[in-house]
Amino acid sequence: MGVTAKYDAERLMTDIKNKIVANINTKLLEIQTDKAKDATNLVIPDFKKLGGGVLGDAVVSTPEDAIDLMGINAAKMCAYDPYMIIQFAGAGIADVQEMGREIVEIAIIFSLIDPHDYTGEFRMNRYMRAIKELFESMSGFGTGCVSLSSTQILPYLSNPDYWEDNKKRLTWGRGLKFTL
Repeated sequence: MGVTAKYDAERLMTDIKNKIVANINTKLLEIQTDKAKDATNLVIPDFKKLGGGVLGDAVVSTPEDAIDLMGINAAKMCAYDPYMIIQFAGAGIADVQEMGREIVEIAIIFSLIDPHDYTGEFRMNRYMRAIKELFESMSGFGTGCVSLSSTQILPYLSNPDYWEDNKKRLTWGRGLKFTL
């Protein structure tokens, strides 16, 4: 009989990244298709060219290439628009009713070059919707994952970009709180 390792924050973060890599571009394209059905939605010309349709470059790279786990990689941040960070944000003890369980907070953060024409904000709203919809259903996700709640990480505009003085970067995210 094999021994099963305890499901913990490290494994959770890997599972989150794998779920995003496997599903984010499909979800973004679903949202883009949904938006195109409603004439009252803002039409963003060539949204895909702006990076709104995919994470990473569908031709030469995967979403995984545009994602960092646990930290910022300057080369990746400069190479991808958007760029994503999955960051451990904290842990704590669950309520008394759930004795022995742990609360783990994970931040999923998108960062993109802001073109200053409001398309950055609309792109971000679509990325936030994609993450929300990806994690609404936790079925089949993480052995021992009991519950999930979500918070929004407020947008931040850096001026100038961290590495390129002539650009500004918009960063926005969603915090996920898991009870393990």
